[in-house]
Amino acid sequence: MTPTILLADDEDSIRTLVARILQRQNYKLLVAKDGEEAVWLFQANQDRVDLVLLDVVMPNVDGIRAYERIKTLRPNTKFILMSGDPSRAETVALGRYVDFIMKPFTVEEIVSRIQRTLESKSADSPATGRQSGGQPEPSARPKAGEAKKFKLLIVEDDPAQLFQCTKAFEARGFIVVGVMSAAAAVRLVEHERFDAILTDNIMPGMTGLQAIPLISQKSRAPIILMTSHPSPNLKKDALLLGARAFVTKPLDFDALDRGLKSAAAR
Repeated sequence: MTPTILLADDEDSIRTLVARILQRQNYKLLVAKDGEEAVWLFQANQDRVDLVLLDVVMPNVDGIRAYERIKTLRPNTKFILMSGDPSRAETVALGRYVDFIMKPFTVEEIVSRIQRTLESKSADSPATGRQSGGQPEPSARPKAGEAKKFKLLIVEDDPAQLFQCTKAFEARGFIVVGVMSAAAAVRLVEHERFDAILTDNIMPGMTGLQAIPLISQKSRAPIILMTSHPSPNLKKDALLLGARAFVTKPLDFDALDRGLKSAAAR
């Protein structure tokens, strides 16, 4: 089956050029002029989209926010995000199924990157079939003889800190999914199961503290609240609302590694 790619870029010249490259490779295309249109197109066509190719900087809804919204609709969607700003590479290193390519790129670079991403395994991709009935995806199950890999959701609105946390926990054997708002986390736990959830507190819109009871209604995963501004009252409120633990930034990743695995195993 010919893969379908959803392409979103607000620059007409780049969008047209990339579309022509992909058409010459015989891919099917859905084309959007910004992140908002990309989300709408994905909602209407999510059962047949194999890959989403997003520019990071776009008006209305940018590539990062479009990534978040699409991910809540189908958590293991494959993404390639693109930008002419090297610092954006850290911003988009949010999970297993996200890749990044710098502009300008050659035809060979974009074609090979798309092929590599499409060939990577994703449990919810159209090629492998989505789970029926809208049931949450099970947490990672090891094969015989393999140690269990714990699936961790990180909620952090600061891209650099999210990147740091993602890399630190992946290096310790976790499967990591990252989102940049509490609201996105609340939506995501409806569709995907996690072994533990680590959330920042102070974020635009809903705070991590406000999200704790909403997440607890939809997920049994232990919740750990992290903050750069600790106080006895905040810790008390977090534990009363259902958090399993309260930690202060900067994080001690080794201690958190042990604590998260212990909490998830209970």
